[in-house]
Amino acid sequence: MAIGAFALPCLALYRHTLTASRPMDMVHSLNPPFFKTSLLAGILLGAGSAVYYRINNGAPPLPASLTLFAPVALLIGLAEEFVFRGAAFYLLKKWPVYITIPLTALLHASYKTVLFLQPNLLHPVDASFLFSATFLAGLIIGLIRHTGGSVYPPMTAHGIWDVIVYGDSPAAPWWVW
Repeated sequence: MAIGAFALPCLALYRHTLTASRPMDMVHSLNPPFFKTSLLAGILLGAGSAVYYRINNGAPPLPASLTLFAPVALLIGLAEEFVFRGAAFYLLKKWPVYITIPLTALLHASYKTVLFLQPNLLHPVDASFLFSATFLAGLIIGLIRHTGGSVYPPMTAHGIWDVIVYGDSPAAPWWVW
């Protein structure tokens, strides 16, 4: 189900780019009015929430060093944002923003939660908390996406979060594979 939730926006995006006259509009609009402000908000959101997450889980605020998994973590965050705040957000732009932002947040939270609903998990996850936290983050990141007119601020926020949280992991977490 998680693969389907991730693949559907990708397929829609692929079909759209075959006929679009300006396919890059889904990534970055021309002269977005608040791009720099949104980029700064993405950096602060990603770094601040990642440091809070690490401290709350008993880890040092920042990784002491980065492992070989750090670039993979970065790419995972960038890919998720490209799909949900890039492709899906763009394809839903015909709807009002008060529908688009919660819908893309719902899609991402559902995808993320389904990943963690596998039986036989070594580390059980509170699925309702994961869904709620991911949905709330998706609302905030969606607002940053809308305000900045670009997927780059959400990609920055998510990429920074993943590198700070998972950058010192000795190996990829189970959910990557």
